[in-house]
Amino acid sequence: MRRLALIALLLWPSPAAAQWPDAIGPFTVGDDAASLRLSGIAQLQLDVERPGEAELRVRRLRSIARTSFAGGLLGATAHLELAPGQAELIDLFVEARLDPALRLRVGQLKVPHTVYRQQSPTRLALVDWPVTSRWFGAERQLGVTATGALGPLGYAFGAFGGENRRAAHARELPALYGDAQRNPSRLSDLGAPEPPHLELFARLEHAHPDLDPTSQMDARGGEVRHLVAASVAWDTAPTARRDLLLRVAPELWVQAHGLSLTLVGHLALFEDATGAPRPAGMGALAELGWHAHRHVELALRLARVDLTAALRGDAARHAARLEPRDADAHAAWGAQYGDAGTLRATQEVALGVNVLVIGRSLAWRSDVAWLRVERTDGARDALRFRTQLSLAL
Repeated sequence: MRRLALIALLLWPSPAAAQWPDAIGPFTVGDDAASLRLSGIAQLQLDVERPGEAELRVRRLRSIARTSFAGGLLGATAHLELAPGQAELIDLFVEARLDPALRLRVGQLKVPHTVYRQQSPTRLALVDWPVTSRWFGAERQLGVTATGALGPLGYAFGAFGGENRRAAHARELPALYGDAQRNPSRLSDLGAPEPPHLELFARLEHAHPDLDPTSQMDARGGEVRHLVAASVAWDTAPTARRDLLLRVAPELWVQAHGLSLTLVGHLALFEDATGAPRPAGMGALAELGWHAHRHVELALRLARVDLTAALRGDAARHAARLEPRDADAHAAWGAQYGDAGTLRATQEVALGVNVLVIGRSLAWRSDVAWLRVERTDGARDALRFRTQLSLAL
């Protein structure tokens, strides 16, 4: 027995060796002078919105390669979506660190609108992005950004070509008008950039030094910390029925002792058919999270978008101008433009549970949501259940 006990003691791992990992990857080759870092995201998601109607799909299958040169002063990133039937270019940019507090990026990348939208999808409090991001972004465009800090104040400024390069975020405005959505970054049918029309972005933020802005959940714990930010996007020549003229988004993050509160507001203007600026709508997002345990999180989301009568009326008048007199063509017109301008509001109330098997690298997220869509002819309610297995390297 003593010999067996001695063998078991020798084979049993020490506390340090048995410590559960917090991350998988990324994988890096090279040294400080030049390196290549490989990472990726794979997400398998099950959606159920109606009894007996379930969809199992590969939500994301992404490959990310980042190179670094000159001791980190220069770099480049290529980010691809490789899910079946969804292959597309996400990001492709070069960057330069001009100063310890100033970074410049040029290429196709996410516009710097709200701190919330700069997160990775693997760090969200719930399974996926809220309805507010589908209306107000931030989206991917071609352009340049400068990010940095001036003392305690962080900033991000951007100048972009104005074309939404993906059919993912800030994409609902064309649908309101009945127009087809474009995805010029799809690898099977890459679209050449449209003639640019300047869109300017600015974001200012002030954050507690111990608050991590890359994740809204408070995994670190500790005393009360905050982040306050304001983002503005101005399209100097918006494309009719596709682009918003002006977007304004204030933010407040509060974290303490494993609890987190994230508030994001949205206000927007658009140009109507006469070119006059009009109020488009407003959105609100509130997310409450609790990092209850190293491996368990709970989250609650309230998200709502309300559209103005001015925007709805402009969409309805556009559809009416296209209505054909030919009876044979009327059915096709109705299928495309029959709902144009009828949407009043959309909202999402969701409760989620995250099981963090290996930190954010291997996680099982689930949420159940009450969805409401309000149209001119009444409101429609639905329940949605989602569960997702996420692997991030």
